[in-house]
Amino acid sequence: MCGIFCFISKTDFTGAQEEILSHCQCHLQNRGPDETSRLEFDSRVLLLGTVLWQQGATPCRQPVEDDRFALLFNGDLFMDRDGPPEDSDTRWLFRQIVATRGEAEELRELFGVLKGPFSLVLLDKVRRRVYFGRDCFGRNSLLVAVSNDGIVVSSVLGNKVQQKTVELPPNGIYYMDLAEDNLDLHIYPWNTKKE
Repeated sequence: MCGIFCFISKTDFTGAQEEILSHCQCHLQNRGPDETSRLEFDSRVLLLGTVLWQQGATPCRQPVEDDRFALLFNGDLFMDRDGPPEDSDTRWLFRQIVATRGEAEELRELFGVLKGPFSLVLLDKVRRRVYFGRDCFGRNSLLVAVSNDGIVVSSVLGNKVQQKTVELPPNGIYYMDLAEDNLDLHIYPWNTKKE
């Protein structure tokens, strides 16, 4: 179990992200006491990950990032995969994401074949897009809260968070384009057709 937190600001940071994070920090720490790390992007996106080390030879600090992507992942993948057996699911998934080069259809296909309970947040720094979602059965929590300042996506929120909060429906992978003025919510729905 890990804690994932993302604040997407409608404009440049105003301080609201730190206030909301302060209300959630201890709850996030309870979900992942072994590692904590944060990333700020473009004065608009704050990512924070707390890790409970259960997989891999060493703890995998989150967000996992390179020049293009930053990933927060909470889950377990039950599928055959390539790579070192001592690798965590997070590291494996990050390599697969990097291999897509940010192509929307390839990302959609990748997320669609994941098997197991998960929730995730992915920042594409080049396309300036934030993806988030959870598996089609909704087995891992992912909450969304909307305020005048921005949007919070988190595995847990404290009871002092005043924004209206909903559990993200497990209907697909959602995304927000930071280039859009209104931060409209878009979705790549899960393919529910039986083959």
